[in-house]
Amino acid sequence: MSLFTRRQGLISYTCACGFLQALSVYGWVYTSTIFYQNYKQLSPLQNSIYILPCIIAGVCAATAVMFLAPRVGVSHLLGIGAGFTATFGLGNILISNLVEERRPLSDIGPSRCGTGDLPHSSHCHRAGRAKGSLLEGLRAAFWFGAAGAGIVVGIAYFDFWRAGLAKDVGKIR
Repeated sequence: MSLFTRRQGLISYTCACGFLQALSVYGWVYTSTIFYQNYKQLSPLQNSIYILPCIIAGVCAATAVMFLAPRVGVSHLLGIGAGFTATFGLGNILISNLVEERRPLSDIGPSRCGTGDLPHSSHCHRAGRAKGSLLEGLRAAFWFGAAGAGIVVGIAYFDFWRAGLAKDVGKIR
């Protein structure tokens, strides 16, 4: 238990940020795949072409973090990274707003929201059933992912402001 209380709970905040950031990124990949393949009826190859620029940006960001962690404060590193992650979710919301509803959820089937990413799929199912469409369920899941990244921004700037450099979060003083 001392691991989670070390340095005034910064390790706990780090774990929460890692969880929420992963939830946002993996949820984005999961729900955008459902959007392009199940809703827009694109092939898996077309889907991967549509999301390839974001995947490349993620690889570049991960590489940049390796070089920035010893030099940049943790609040800035987490906050800016989570802000970029939130733009993926918000971008999907904007893209889904440009699409007109074509079919009700009953025509597509309830299993189209999938079960791979449980928080996003359950959010997709609930919102889709309430509104009666897959698109509304996907929009709700996109908002859910963007909110997770937004929470990380809040944690980064309000709880990590005193932490110093990113490489020093886990060190015992």
